Amino acid sequence: MLTPLGYDRTLLQQIGPALAGAVVYTDFVPFELNTPAHARMFNAMTAYAPENQVPAQESTVFGWLSADMFVRGLQAAGVCPTRQSFIAGLRGVHDYDGGGLLPRPVDFATNLGRLNNCYDFVRVSGDGSRFIPLEPALRCGSPIS
Repeated sequence: MLTPLGYDRTLLQQIGPALAGAVVYTDFVPFELNTPAHARMFNAMTAYAPENQVPAQESTVFGWLSADMFVRGLQAAGVCPTRQSFIAGLRGVHDYDGGGLLPRPVDFATNLGRLNNCYDFVRVSGDGSRFIPLEPALRCGSPIS
């Protein structure tokens, strides 16, 4: 089974054996690669959102990236941001990688509203206890014209 959702260790604790062999695709770097970007996010979550007991889940990354993009847009908007300067500033960002959480940089000038064409894939282990990143780490397709 191939699914876009379910990359959540809590889910494995609940129904892991039933998911054995399933493959999940994600557009951020898998947690199992344990990068410095993951460590920064986990440390910040522990310090500022201790109620999030399991930060290694999709929703945490999506929230983190949303907040990070917002801050990046505010920084690019200048000292007295307006809606227009925020949008223009964010569209001027050509190399956004979420501090290393995204496998490839995003160019907000050209990539607004488009689906990603590169994904990482993880497989649920045979016993349903963990996720295993598939090699190669990042797989990209070609957009349909």
